[in-house]
Amino acid sequence: MTLQDYTDYLRKKTGEPVPDFDPDGPLETAEYLAVLLRPGPRGAAKTNVLSPTKNDDLTARNMRELFAKAGLDENKVLFSNICPYADPTGGNAKPTANEIRQGTAYLRRLVGLLPNLKGVILMGLEAQKAAKELRRIGDIKIVCTYHPGPRVKASIEKYNTIAPKLAELK
Repeated sequence: MTLQDYTDYLRKKTGEPVPDFDPDGPLETAEYLAVLLRPGPRGAAKTNVLSPTKNDDLTARNMRELFAKAGLDENKVLFSNICPYADPTGGNAKPTANEIRQGTAYLRRLVGLLPNLKGVILMGLEAQKAAKELRRIGDIKIVCTYHPGPRVKASIEKYNTIAPKLAELK
């Protein structure tokens, strides 16, 4: 199964518009998987691409800054979300418990499609709920951080902890 097949599967399974992975990103050769909340209304939900370089919302800008500070090459990172589709209301609501449970199962399938995977970055409390299940997979380093959105950036103490956590993967 390719990542495009996986995305098509998610679209059929959920009945929702799931954004594509960045075609210029590492795709199946990714060494790292960054998992955030859900496609944001000003980012991937708008552009239909999961990419901090193709999107210019505040979270994407923060991601570029944080990966640069950490010295982690974002060209080795595949970006995804615990909930693979945008908030159906057009807002930015947190996923429900059921959406997180389903999203964790989807992530497990995604991890199986990434043979070079060395680590997973779970960004935000909702994404971190997948940690226990992902640890069962095997020898994959899992790093948990705050979500890199504007609310966390407003709390500079929290924001400043993210890049050092990302650097742990190098």
